[in-house]
Amino acid sequence: MLTPTTKFSMNTKTNCKFLSLLKLISIFLTLVCFSGNSFSQNSAVKNAEIEAGLNKTPDGQFIIGLKYYKDGDKAGAFEYFKKSAEQGYADAQTHLAIMYSEGDFAAKDMKQAAYWFQKAAEQGDKDSQYLLGVLYYFGKGAAKDLVQAARYFRMSAEQGHVGAQYYLGSMYNEGEGVAKDMKQAVYWYKKSAEQGGADAQQALGDVYYSGEVGSKDFKQSAYWYLKAAQQGQGSAQNNLGAMYIDGEGVKKNEVEGLAWLYLAKDNGSENAAGNISVIERKLGKKGVFAAQQRAKEILKKINAQSSNAATPEQETRDTSKTDSTPASKPPPPKSKNP
Repeated sequence: MLTPTTKFSMNTKTNCKFLSLLKLISIFLTLVCFSGNSFSQNSAVKNAEIEAGLNKTPDGQFIIGLKYYKDGDKAGAFEYFKKSAEQGYADAQTHLAIMYSEGDFAAKDMKQAAYWFQKAAEQGDKDSQYLLGVLYYFGKGAAKDLVQAARYFRMSAEQGHVGAQYYLGSMYNEGEGVAKDMKQAVYWYKKSAEQGGADAQQALGDVYYSGEVGSKDFKQSAYWYLKAAQQGQGSAQNNLGAMYIDGEGVKKNEVEGLAWLYLAKDNGSENAAGNISVIERKLGKKGVFAAQQRAKEILKKINAQSSNAATPEQETRDTSKTDSTPASKPPPPKSKNP
């Protein structure tokens, strides 16, 4: 089963990318994005004039909503997102749905969230298609319907949405809402994994390890586990550690394996604790110390990497608002033990 691990969130860090919409919007965003709250009296007047002009169009109202959200004025953001959404502006519909789903100013209302996601999804918005698929999958705001979930995941996945591609692959893997088809599962896992989707990378590692499609390929399995592990994916870290300990697909290195197991435990891997106790007894104090130091080195690299580059989820669309959503971690992978 898929299990939700991250909640809906709204991130408006890249709102300046809407500069091309209108010259008026360009001026407004220059004020908002670069002047912050330190407007002079004259610039405040100018800001009010520009806002009045933006308020005449749904895309302008959406921009005003983003500005209010950035400034922490949730009531203002909700008001302008709703104005824009009611006129059919898809981005506003998606943002409004997210606010309803989170109870962000408005009372939490999953039916209203589903309603507005549906509106945007019908216009081809890939984020809303993905999020609507999630709601159908879990039966939140709409009756649980795996066929509909798969339908909306496919719509979004075909537009390149990392999370939707992974979900669709998982549904093919499990035979949920679609006929079980491991070739299709691998196809969509790869689409997501090649964009940097850590859960899809973990899933591919599982597929290659088990030989569910073709023969077993431990090198490919270790390759994809490493990709996911370097992003902090706990199950992949556990499995990579086990492969180092066993010398499967990589050169046998028990210290390196134990280091990855320590990281896996910290990231919630259920199997890591048992694996650690076995290998610690074998390595003794000197080996344990070396593994602990190596784990610190690996973690430092992971943290540096994550601070220097946005994740695929953060970069999915201009407003960076939805790939960090309810559903980035579908079915718990089949973790191996050393």
